[in-house]
Amino acid sequence: MQPLPPQLLPAVHTIKFSIFDLAVPNIIAWVALIVILLAAAWLRLPRTFEGTP
Repeated sequence: MQPLPPQLLPAVHTIKFSIFDLAVPNIIAWVALIVILLAAAWLRLPRTFEGTP
């Protein structure tokens, strides 16, 4: 079997779920974004209940 030319190889590693083809860097970026948003919401939460105007 001949090796694939570089043009046919994927640019990044991917994870395939049936019809979905997810790039690993995109998954990492989305997980980081969700963690940052949850941390920001958690840090903001106590100030919400202080009752300051």
